[in-house]
Amino acid sequence: VTLCGWLDHKRDHGGGVFLDLRDRYGTTQVLVGAELGAEIVERASKLERESVAKITGKVEPRPAGQDNLKLATGGIEVKATSFEILN
Repeated sequence: VTLCGWLDHKRDHGGGVFLDLRDRYGTTQVLVGAELGAEIVERASKLERESVAKITGKVEPRPAGQDNLKLATGGIEVKATSFEILN
């Protein structure tokens, strides 16, 4: 899947960054993990709120017990395979 949207929130968990990406359909959690390389993880961790990014990745179910019932997409996350800052 490819998503383009605005950064709502980010959480840096050392070695990986979780981004809440917002578009016209809602908010989706994206994991920019260490497998993309330290440089990309570092760029993701420095994003400011409302930055615009393009994420391509694989949709996967969230780990057991980590669903976010406040979001329509709260049962899934996107594990990024590529990451691009658009603005």
